[in-house]
Amino acid sequence: MDLLVLVSVALITFLIYKAYTAVVKGETARSEIQEWHHLAPFSQRYNSKGLNTSYVYFIRESGMQRIKIGKADDPEQRKKELSTGSAHNHEIVHLIRSENPFKTENLFHQHFSEKRCKGEWFDISEKELRWIQREDYPREIEDSIKGY
Repeated sequence: MDLLVLVSVALITFLIYKAYTAVVKGETARSEIQEWHHLAPFSQRYNSKGLNTSYVYFIRESGMQRIKIGKADDPEQRKKELSTGSAHNHEIVHLIRSENPFKTENLFHQHFSEKRCKGEWFDISEKELRWIQREDYPREIEDSIKGY
């Protein structure tokens, strides 16, 4: 009988200790959710639906066919940054508001990969620019714009 009481007391003490340390260390159901917070940059990079709605822009260098395909929260500011210290003027020829701008930008880069000049600059013809402006894109690009 004494052994049973001793084991019971030890078990109760152990459970109280575990509950106390869980509260002190924050190991509750709520904190388990919060510990995934460190993955936010990955989430935004690869699946930014609703978290980082932004613009995919198409900016043309004056007098050239070269177009920069990029993403920015403020495309006008980005255009000014590109023009600073440049001999060329720049104009925004098209904007797309995207629920997943990282993926949308990447898909356009892939679509025009054969036209890449350097970095995010592409040698895009007037016909291809009209296609961009018509917004009649393949389903994968359409889905990325919607955030899928």
